[in-house]
Amino acid sequence: MFSLSVLLLTLLLLNSRLLTSADTVVTCDGPFVQRLSCDTGVISVQSAMFGRTSSLICSIGRPPSETSNTQCSTDVPAVSKRCNGLRECEINTQELAPRDPCFGTYKYYTTDYICIPAETSVTCHSGYGYLKCENGKIQINTANYGRTDKTTCSEGRPSNELQNTDCYSPNALTPTVVTCDGDVQRLSCDIGVISVQSATFGRTSSQICSAGRPPSETSNTKCSMDVPVFSKRCNGLRECEINTLELSTSDPCYGTYKYYTTNYICIPAETSVTCHYGYSYLKCENGRIQINTANYGRTDKTTCSEGRPSVQLQNTNCYSPNALAPVSKSCNGLESCEVFATHMVFTDPCVGTYKYLTISYFCLPPAVRSNMVCEHETSTLTCDNGTVIRIHSANYGRTDGTTCCAGRPATELAKTDCYALNSQTVVASGCEGKNSCSILASNSVFSDPCVGTFKYLYISYSCVSKCKTESSSLLIFVFAENDS
Repeated sequence: MFSLSVLLLTLLLLNSRLLTSADTVVTCDGPFVQRLSCDTGVISVQSAMFGRTSSLICSIGRPPSETSNTQCSTDVPAVSKRCNGLRECEINTQELAPRDPCFGTYKYYTTDYICIPAETSVTCHSGYGYLKCENGKIQINTANYGRTDKTTCSEGRPSNELQNTDCYSPNALTPTVVTCDGDVQRLSCDIGVISVQSATFGRTSSQICSAGRPPSETSNTKCSMDVPVFSKRCNGLRECEINTLELSTSDPCYGTYKYYTTNYICIPAETSVTCHYGYSYLKCENGRIQINTANYGRTDKTTCSEGRPSVQLQNTNCYSPNALAPVSKSCNGLESCEVFATHMVFTDPCVGTYKYLTISYFCLPPAVRSNMVCEHETSTLTCDNGTVIRIHSANYGRTDGTTCCAGRPATELAKTDCYALNSQTVVASGCEGKNSCSILASNSVFSDPCVGTFKYLYISYSCVSKCKTESSSLLIFVFAENDS
């Protein structure tokens, strides 16, 4: 079927140091729509998972047999593919059709994403996209020539040209790195840090990595599987090398010689590397710290290697499973902070290996504020005269084991994937557009997303001009008048 195509480009300003928000969206499986949005900037999906890691999320009306398996998870790269580079993205979960990681268990989608500073350009087929930076140089973030919705560039087009909304050009985004199986793949950013958009292992062309190979090993060009390990190893680094011989990737097509294809972008972020038992110092000259990635372990043999015996440098697949939480707790929202690189903070992910702490972070603009209160306390948000509250993100639950932990038993702190699905709706309805507001962090307000866990309420917000809010409301009203 012919489909009218659209070219969508997003670009980063290289001298930017802004991150507008970070958020987690949980959507139950079924006829539901997952919505991601950015007030400022564009979406960059950090992870997307389908499965169940909590017995309480999306459990209402479900028998225990459908919610008891909490070790069920599979990655969903389609969310990144559909949403990256957009300001708003809606996905009907029934259209995703990921493989079922645990039959008989009722599952849900969990997507972590950030909003990165970018401009957008949308150009209809046969048109020209004009990109320009007043200050700085263009860096392409995402690009797609195809169609992902039925409304963009639809005026005057017949319905049959608008139906395919899963249309993507495979070569629109650069850089792309292709590495033959058995070789070393290298990703690097001159400015910023790596953010892997997609990584596959297989064969989609008979020409790539075909030298010296018989036709029987290159003729199957419908062989591909996703490789999430590239995101895990490379995100947040300026340079990343992976020996593909060390990857224990399953074989999607026996007898075919395969290769790795990785698409990635460079997002503006600061980095910090600190050897074991040192202190990592993070600082924002203008704005406040927002942690992007963190790992305490070892991913190469050269970093923090001086004077260390070879046996302590061999394990380059060493990741601390909980590094992000304590670093975020210590630094998010501050102008400066320090973090001690030791197993006493992060636990020891690989005994006998000499480790280091790697952190990438953004500097939030001063206008973005955060507020956190423990369960049963009241969160109060205030703005200066002439400005009103705009909510960026909110969660009533628990995402780490250290916040609001004083005097609480370990059983009340162990669950760190606790999200009240109505958090942002409740907070926005009580605070959005007001000069000040108060919200009680209580089950009676949000319901109880994880029984037996001591929770807290985290809110990210900014104060915007009252005139801007009124103009936005008027714009919506005018469109409603025109539509009717």
